[in-house]
Amino acid sequence: MITIKLGERLREFRQGLNLTQAQFAEPIPGKCDYSYIGKIERNQQYPSL
Repeated sequence: MITIKLGERLREFRQGLNLTQAQFAEPIPGKCDYSYIGKIERNQQYPSL
């Protein structure tokens, strides 16, 4: 079984771009905010794909 650690991958990607959670969420108005990004990174929220 393959386990995808989406939160860890998202954090690595965002940090690789040198963006804060707020900056990362900014281009998606009305869809998500920095708290949603944080929850995904902590595996407390799972986005629909």
